Amino acid sequence: VPAAQQRRALGMALDALEPSALAVPERVQALMVPLPPGGDPQFMWLETAAGTAFDEISLAGGLATEVIEGLLHRERLARVVLFRARDAQNPSLDEVLQAIIDRTWGAPPSADQHVQSLRRTVQRVVLNTLLDRAGDKEALPDVRQVAEMHLSQLAERMNAMTTGSPADRALRLAARREIERYF
Repeated sequence: VPAAQQRRALGMALDALEPSALAVPERVQALMVPLPPGGDPQFMWLETAAGTAFDEISLAGGLATEVIEGLLHRERLARVVLFRARDAQNPSLDEVLQAIIDRTWGAPPSADQHVQSLRRTVQRVVLNTLLDRAGDKEALPDVRQVAEMHLSQLAERMNAMTTGSPADRALRLAARREIERYF
């Protein structure tokens, strides 16, 4: 696949992680009423921490996980490294990881709490998947090392972030602790 097409496809995949793409319209959510007490559990929408209420955040996390884990699959990242070694026009692993981090962790915070809650969900998925790849003993050493480099850079980036809601700050605090624990 030509390098320009690969970069365009990466951008399109990252577009799917934008809060506007993950949000379930209010008119649809209104149709998904919680199961009444004593109701038949087979009519639950999804089993989540919200109980019987429709949980858009967990749904967004599941969708984000599909996208991010697809992009950061061990074998796919190995191919990125190998194909870049053959042709310098192809995206590098550093470029791919940086694009993902810039679009998720680098997105400016929104004053809209709904948007920001969806953004935090995606950020958490990116962090978890980066930690997985960095510690993946079956991944190429280059994959693990570049993932570790980006985790280190992400921790530094988060240290400079001072704005956001209490939930935003709590996510950054937890993320920094998890990165420190990893190292």
